[in-house]
Amino acid sequence: MNAHVVYRGELRGGLGEAPRAIATCLVDLGLPCHLACAVCWRAGPPQVGGLAAARNHLLAAASCAPAERLRAVFYGGDVFTAPHAFAALLADAGAACEEHGRALEALVLSDGVGWTGEAVRDLARRGVRLVQVTLEGRAEVHDRQRPLAGGAGSFSHILASLRRRGGMPVVVRMNALAGDGEVDALAGVLDREGLFGGENPVRLFVSPPAPYREQVLELLELVEQVPAAARADPARA
Repeated sequence: MNAHVVYRGELRGGLGEAPRAIATCLVDLGLPCHLACAVCWRAGPPQVGGLAAARNHLLAAASCAPAERLRAVFYGGDVFTAPHAFAALLADAGAACEEHGRALEALVLSDGVGWTGEAVRDLARRGVRLVQVTLEGRAEVHDRQRPLAGGAGSFSHILASLRRRGGMPVVVRMNALAGDGEVDALAGVLDREGLFGGENPVRLFVSPPAPYREQVLELLELVEQVPAAARADPARA
């Protein structure tokens, strides 16, 4: 089995003995995204003021979380549609955590389009420790299901973003229902692109389709049970 591929069934199920020193906060940002997916798992359309509501949520958690570290998981749209505003939110939350003697750690679900090296480095400095993107399979499979909002394919844009990940750990989620042949084909593409190599290899996580909240819970399981999936050095990012 490819060492960079993890199947949902290989996880033990549940968060198990997650460190008591970590408090977890799930945040639906309500942001827009770059895609027009055939199946959209959003709970609703983009929300005006979603970042302000998320900021209030995080500041409250920072002040009362009974732990040494606050792990915030962000989903609902794409943070790279508003990278500066999201960075400012992280800065405020990080300062609030520091004031109360705890660290901030952020995990992000992204559509994978439009990353820049500068934005990735900035978010890593602000506490982002892992980003998840989704690929449905090879380009011809993925682009049918997850085209850009304008109708063009998104696969090449996502690969370009993955090359800009720097030291930011990335999990690529793939639909397990596509079958082992498609998993092997996508793993081959990622391998040929060099994304399984270097100091910060991408990890391919194969799991059935699921709403975002369930994806978040599975990502937390992956982080706890496969620790190498979430190790970022902001100096390298």
